[in-house]
Amino acid sequence: MQVAATLDDLGKLYFGQKRYPEASYCYERALYIRQKVHGDDSADTQATLSTVAAVYAAQGRQSDAEPLYRGMLSAKELDTVSSLNSLAALLADRNHNAEAESLYKLSIALLDKKGFVTARKPAITPNDPPPVQLAETLDQYTALLKKMHKKSDAAKMETRARILHGIPESAAATKKKTK
Repeated sequence: MQVAATLDDLGKLYFGQKRYPEASYCYERALYIRQKVHGDDSADTQATLSTVAAVYAAQGRQSDAEPLYRGMLSAKELDTVSSLNSLAALLADRNHNAEAESLYKLSIALLDKKGFVTARKPAITPNDPPPVQLAETLDQYTALLKKMHKKSDAAKMETRARILHGIPESAAATKKKTK
């Protein structure tokens, strides 16, 4: 890991001197090392990834920087959704239902970029499916809506969650009848 830190320092020096190709090389090597040692989700890896994107942007390489920034945003959004859902569950347990509902709605808005939840006839696009966390969030939100006696809203969310879980409508109807 000292090699990655040294590469960061050297990259910083080159960046300060506006020697962007050299800075880019150093940061890319540091990123490679950190990804191998710590994985993509570690704070060090994410910080270096951000620096690589900044160097690309400084070089005018926006097409290289953009996917890095988008990837970092997606990772942060999933962390945010996880925190929002945990807080919403805690608030729901304490009967702060309105607050919990607004947090679940925020989570859904972050996850549902393609409008699956709000679609009149929701369908999963095989090439660009909704995130896995959306189904889990809908399950939690459905439970809250049932607790709040918002049956029609709960049924709508439950249907969408079933689609995401891959449960056919006919199987869900059979399951309800057997209860």
